[in-house]
Amino acid sequence: MSNPLPTAAPSPRPAPSLARRSLAAGLLACAALAASTGTLSGCSSSGGIAGLMKGKDPLSQLAGEWALTQLGGKDIASMLAAIPNGSAPTLNFAKDGAVGGFSGVNRIGGGKLDPAALAQGKLSLGNMFSTKMAGPPAAMQLENDFLGALNKVSSFRLTDGGKGLSLTDGASELLRFAKK
Repeated sequence: MSNPLPTAAPSPRPAPSLARRSLAAGLLACAALAASTGTLSGCSSSGGIAGLMKGKDPLSQLAGEWALTQLGGKDIASMLAAIPNGSAPTLNFAKDGAVGGFSGVNRIGGGKLDPAALAQGKLSLGNMFSTKMAGPPAAMQLENDFLGALNKVSSFRLTDGGKGLSLTDGASELLRFAKK
């Protein structure tokens, strides 16, 4: 079952100085927000925008395999219990920005991350392909829900010192992952 995930074509990688300036501007915006509200809501104490560690490339911080732990605020362990030999959906981020993974029944891939957008906490997972195998109804439902949530993702936040990943639509958490 294919679920198109449209996005704009990836931008060319900006010069490092531009990425650093963007991150600095974001940190200044967080500081201004904190000064005006008395809180650091929306800013990470462990790093900059989206929980990114200062001075480290956003792609390298996301690189690796991430296993889904929550979908729409619900723990997926109970969903997997209803699926014979069920495996959690995953996302794999390569250091070059390529994205792939497993959606519950099928393999997905083809997306490419924009480093400049990542430095601002923005993430879009569109333009992905999917294999077209069928599976048990519960697995197909999990896959459909997972792909639907991926299509809505617009931002991310690293959590738990870089061991957790939260994908949001800008307002609500849609997906939560743990680094494998």
